[in-house]
Amino acid sequence: MRDRARRQFLTQVTAIVAAPVLLLGALALVCLHRGVLGAAGCGPLRIAGLAVFGVEEPEVVCTSIPFGADIPSWTLGLTSSVAVALYLVLASRLRNIEGDLVATGLLDSDELSKEPLRGHMAKMRKGLSVSIATQLLFFLPVLLLGVLFYVFVNGHNHMFADLPLIQGAGHVTQATESAYRESWWANWDRHPVLGVAWILIGSVGAYFAVKQGYLYWRLSKLFVKGAELAVLNYIPARLNRDHGWRPVGRVISLSYVAALNFLTSLIALLYMLKDPDAGLFRNLVLAGFAILGTGLNIRFVYSMISCVRQAHGKTVDIELNELNHSIERAGAVDAAVPLEIRGEQLASAPPYPIKGRILRSLSFAPGLVAATKLVHDAFGLIVT
Repeated sequence: MRDRARRQFLTQVTAIVAAPVLLLGALALVCLHRGVLGAAGCGPLRIAGLAVFGVEEPEVVCTSIPFGADIPSWTLGLTSSVAVALYLVLASRLRNIEGDLVATGLLDSDELSKEPLRGHMAKMRKGLSVSIATQLLFFLPVLLLGVLFYVFVNGHNHMFADLPLIQGAGHVTQATESAYRESWWANWDRHPVLGVAWILIGSVGAYFAVKQGYLYWRLSKLFVKGAELAVLNYIPARLNRDHGWRPVGRVISLSYVAALNFLTSLIALLYMLKDPDAGLFRNLVLAGFAILGTGLNIRFVYSMISCVRQAHGKTVDIELNELNHSIERAGAVDAAVPLEIRGEQLASAPPYPIKGRILRSLSFAPGLVAATKLVHDAFGLIVT
């Protein structure tokens, strides 16, 4: 059982890592075939260096935006593919979570047939088994937004205006905004096939991100009511390292990655849409959307962690109460001592049952950096 779970976990992690590599690799091959993979002076490291360290006067000027230089589009492609992989992995884990919780002992099998848990899980399964026709219907408005976003980026990508500035005043005749616009690797007039690919990749990623958000919304509601929906068992650490909560922990761990993925995509979106000359209302809407999205992601993660902590604490309290009654009934000192030792172990049980504190800390660190960068960019839209 443990080996099967480990293999399944490794397969899912591999899928999340491999998805962006395969997608960006395939797109790079198409760009190579069409001659827009790279250009002199337009290497990704150099472009990133210019963006981070500021203006320089290079001998070789980047006068176009090939695929290799378009870091914002890379970022959106990466986050879109990760969003698809994360949704599929999340859906797989949720389909198996009832059986997994029974296997760990946290939940008795007869609890699954009782209301209201049965009704809530039925709604969750219904959300995971939407017909293809219905999914296409919901995908169409997302695709329309993707087309509108592409039309804007194709004409007003902030990178078109930013690249001439960061390459120095001595090259303004070579590095112009119009030249970058026309040479962009996904430009509709010159490379319509790549333009369609750009739209589809972004739209599919956004669609699966929305589906993922819906599942986490339902999960957060389920977690809030968790202690009321079913009777949970206390599982000692000697039987299960995570006190039976590992299946839930694996769902929560995906929420860390999903939140970071969302924040990263928003940073790229804000950069592309940045326009210091735009009206205050437009920039306020963008900044509000970014801050709202960040807040909702943080809230989802926090609510799930908080609810697990409360539910686990309740199982410990119930176990302690039953143990105290057993000690009172034991009477004899010799019979009560083992029970008292067990009570001390229960009293020292961790408030949060799921192990992996270092992993959680490492996952929060890049998320904190991304959130800080995002909030900085969002407020920058308003004050610049």
